[in-house]
Amino acid sequence: MCQVNDMNREKFLDDLLKKRTLYIEGEVTHEMAKWIGSSILWLNAQDDSSEIILYINSAGGTVTAGLDLYDIVRHSKAPITGIVFRCANSMASIVLQACKTRKALRHSQIVLHNIKTTKEWHEFEENLEKTLHDTKRDQQSIYKILTERTGRTMEEVIKACREAKEMTSEEAKEFGLIDEVI
Repeated sequence: MCQVNDMNREKFLDDLLKKRTLYIEGEVTHEMAKWIGSSILWLNAQDDSSEIILYINSAGGTVTAGLDLYDIVRHSKAPITGIVFRCANSMASIVLQACKTRKALRHSQIVLHNIKTTKEWHEFEENLEKTLHDTKRDQQSIYKILTERTGRTMEEVIKACREAKEMTSEEAKEFGLIDEVI
């Protein structure tokens, strides 16, 4: 098995950045959102009219980190093209919706589902109402993003999320999650 050490990975990401290419891999975290966000700001400062490519291969992650990424990608003056390879599941599928142009490689997978709670969430009764309120608010934001970008009705989006809808690239295009299968 081939492993990339941290120094090679850093050089890899730096080389991509020089080519106006960013890469989301693994869990969507606040640290990742911070790095991607600062990279987008830097690229916009260099040239706010040239395209940025954002490759996505992620099974999702933290809701707040994903919504932060969605906001910064959407805020970019430079057009961002999102390209899914392998998967854009959960919050990664929401980040994809912020891209001006959304693409997926033919054998990629995109999964929509409702926000999932952790065991710890149920253990803190004193925070239950606030957490429930925040989760409902974030879920409504996700529904709204998907409704706006896909052209589907709110009911269709809610149904797909409740079913934890797994889609091939072709199915994602038909649903309106991507613009092109490449």
